Amino acid sequence: METTSSNNESILVFERPNQKAKLIANYKTNPQMTDIVFHYELTGHNATTWGLSYQECQNVFSKFDIKVRDKSDTKGQGLFDIGTHKNWYYTINLHPDAQDFRNLIRELIGFSLRGHKSKKFDCA
Repeated sequence: METTSSNNESILVFERPNQKAKLIANYKTNPQMTDIVFHYELTGHNATTWGLSYQECQNVFSKFDIKVRDKSDTKGQGLFDIGTHKNWYYTINLHPDAQDFRNLIRELIGFSLRGHKSKKFDCA
């Protein structure tokens, strides 16, 4: 995980010559249930963003509602789902082990909720 500030953590999930995507966790000390605290951000061609509220993060985290598949219709890309956000590409070379990537996503969502991360992800 990359620390972007004292209250943000991010991981690069997708990279091509004309595109990059990150998952970004924002920790707020006193969030409202509707505050967006977790983002997907694709830059470059077909740029898009989406986010999860604090309440959605709680649901995804508690139910472990994250799926990662190391196959897709595009060579070198897998797919991941987070809650209702389905079929987003990730670059397998960045995250070669699907289970580890799933755990890393959950840990990042946990950062949005708790403001700290597990020591096992300090070098990720």
